Amino acid sequence: MYYFNMILNDLDNEHRTIYSQLAYTGSGVAYSRNNENEKAEFYFQKVFDDLQKLLLNSNKAIWRALNMIYYTAEYYNRIGDYKTSDGLLNYGYDVCSDKRVTYYIAKICFLRAQNLKARNGDEAQIIEELNDAKAFSRLNHNYKLIEKIESFEEQSV
Repeated sequence: MYYFNMILNDLDNEHRTIYSQLAYTGSGVAYSRNNENEKAEFYFQKVFDDLQKLLLNSNKAIWRALNMIYYTAEYYNRIGDYKTSDGLLNYGYDVCSDKRVTYYIAKICFLRAQNLKARNGDEAQIIEELNDAKAFSRLNHNYKLIEKIESFEEQSV
């Protein structure tokens, strides 16, 4: 947390750069994984409020935005707010599609499948999301994600 605070308090006093948003994301992830949801919510809400304002004018900006979108969607999945999570995932999917980014599309499809499963969604749609997630994972040689997908499939049967 030291580095996040340093970014927020020493390097970006007015909290207007992408680095503040990334620090908010990192803080939210850290608090969420430590089951401190009230603190995580504070940071993820700051990220959520500014996601649509991000300029996607370079590869770095696109990757940073997708990182923030994904981890914010993952947080909302964790707390059971699937509607917010799905909205973020759909936005991330559109960014991936528009900007031709395949790495995050695999993670997004997998999380969309998890959201569908949690809401007892359409089984065919869940399978489609999982198949897309696996295909993009193979394309990107993301074998760790493939293992997670296959484990999820085994638990879901």
